[in-house]
Amino acid sequence: MAILLDILKITIPALIVFLTVYFLFKGYIDGQLKLKAMELKEKQAAIGTPLKFQAYERLSLFCERISIPSLLMRLPAGD
Repeated sequence: MAILLDILKITIPALIVFLTVYFLFKGYIDGQLKLKAMELKEKQAAIGTPLKFQAYERLSLFCERISIPSLLMRLPAGD
């Protein structure tokens, strides 16, 4: 019985320390992952926004060029 009590005296504090360290590191790692994800989203937004504006600009120029009045002016007057 004394041996079991000695094992419990060592095991219980070790488990408490282990769980404390585990949850602290888990919180720290989760925070770091969220921070990296936010940085990645910001970087993608910084790259993607100018490309979106450029695509909209090209689309508006394309729509302007294919409008009916513009097409009619390009056709030669037929007799």
